[in-house]
Order: sequence, then C-alpha cells, then structure tokens
Amino acid sequence: MKDQVLDRIFNNPSFPDKFERLELDDHFCIIDTSEQVQRFAERPEEVIQGKDVRLSFPEFIGLENVLKAILKGEQELFELQAIGRGSENKVHLYIDIYIISEQYENKLIVIIEDVTDKLVLKQKLAQQANAKNLLSSALISYKNYMDQVITAMADALFITSNVGKIKKVNRAAQQLFGFTEEELINQPISLIIDDDEFLIQAIHKHSFFQKNFQNLEVVCRTKTREKRGSIHFWQKDLNS
Repeated sequence: MKDQVLDRIFNNPSFPDKFERLELDDHFCIIDTSEQVQRFAERPEEVIQGKDVRLSFPEFIGLENVLKAILKGEQELFELQAIGRGSENKVHLYIDIYIISEQYENKLIVIIEDVTDKLVLKQKLAQQANAKNLLSSALISYKNYMDQVITAMADALFITSNVGKIKKVNRAAQQLFGFTEEELINQPISLIIDDDEFLIQAIHKHSFFQKNFQNLEVVCRTKTREKRGSIHFWQKDLNS
C-alpha cells in the first residue's frame, strides 16, 4: 500500500508542482520542509523548524497514536483526504495528506498533495448530474401529471406524429371507437377518419395551415365502421 502511494506520487507528471513535504521527529516537531509547504498550512507562520506540526496543521491533533504506530512500523501509511483551506466563506484549495515513516532515521514523512482541480471537477460533475436528475424527475412528474389529465378526460383524445401516426390515446377514445390502446398506437390516424384524402392533405402540406395549429372537422368511424359524426382534429408539427 505504501509503495503504491509513493509510486503514484513520484511518477505523477505534476510532481513537484502539486506536492509539498514535511519531515517530523518523534515528538511531531518539524525538522525539515519543502520550499512552499506553507501554502498548504492552516497557519503558515507556524511552519518553522522546531515547531510542533499541530500548530500549523491542526488536522494532526488527535492522531498522536496513529503517528506513533507509523513510527514504530506498526502501520505503513495514514491518509487524510479532501481537507479544505480558505476563508470562512470560501474554500480556496483542497489537499490530501499522506503520512509515512523513515524508520532508520526515526522520523515521519508528510507528503501533501494539491487536489483542488480534481475536487472542483468532481463537484461540478456531481452538480451537473444532480441538475440532470432534478430535470429528469421534473419531466417525469410532468409527464405523469399529463397522463393522468389525459386519462381522466371525458372527451376522446388522439395525439399523432407529423406523419399522422397515433402516439397516444385516452380511455374515452378507446371506448368511443371500440379499439384497444394496443390496436391504435403507431397506427395511422386514417384508421378512424372517413375522409382520409382531406386528412393526408392537411398533414403533409404545411402551407395548408394559416397558423401552427389548425382546427379541422372530420368524419370518423368506429372499429365496426359505424359512423360517429364529425369531430374536431387539431394538428401540431411533431417528430414522426
């Protein structure tokens, strides 16, 4: 585990730009640092040789037993992930901290990685996914609502594509014309229209309409070809 982490760190193309280092003695005091490690500290002014690391990196408070276990070789590695740095109202960067030991010299090596870009990207992707899920839920809720409205309508309703294929039909239409939903879906609307030449003209010649919607009155027949008189037919441009 320790070797895998070190290999990932030192073979990273962004090293050393994304990584800084601290070395601690067995009392958790700083004995050496990389040049810019202060930029990752909660209190940069306390990153001084001989000072307790817990003054500059308060995340180490409460980890004393873990640090001692690493020093003794009882534990190889300890990680602290996604630690935020910044003001009270805004996080400016995120860091991961890896703690290992140099047992021959009885000291701890602390490697700090700047993971701001990775965390910000992850947050954006999560926000986008959440927004997409919210939109999807809203659309599903709207569709379910419209389905309930259509189903409850007392008037017969057919929804067709722009080539006249039936895409949706309510219960009243099924009862009025004697067809089941399965018999109607994806069938041409001419199945129930008596004057299909007039209907074909209306569907295929958009210049026939003065506006996007046009109220047509056509004669319809049931499954048994019984005449049902004139009904109104509205057409809107839809995908086939």
